[in-house]
Amino acid sequence: MDWQKCSGIPRSYLEAMTITGRKVSAEMIAQLQTFFDEDTLIELTALIAFQNLSAKFNTALDVPAQGLCRLPLSSSAAPQTAADALNSDSADEANRPK
Repeated sequence: MDWQKCSGIPRSYLEAMTITGRKVSAEMIAQLQTFFDEDTLIELTALIAFQNLSAKFNTALDVPAQGLCRLPLSSSAAPQTAADALNSDSADEANRPK
């Protein structure tokens, strides 16, 4: 698969499925079908839908983050370089629950 050619298409699909007011177009599906077979497209759609469901469920019930995917709390806390990100991940290892 040529990931350079298809790189933005799955993200556009994800955004169309996720962002209120956007729709998945027939053209978008046709573009996806040039890179993914039917089973893969169904799996991709199911994974995006599941993540949307999980996010809405957790938000509605105020379920706190479990620390599985740590993200910076603010842009000032974001690593400046990839090396900074790797170093902060290593430092976080010692603080993670076992």
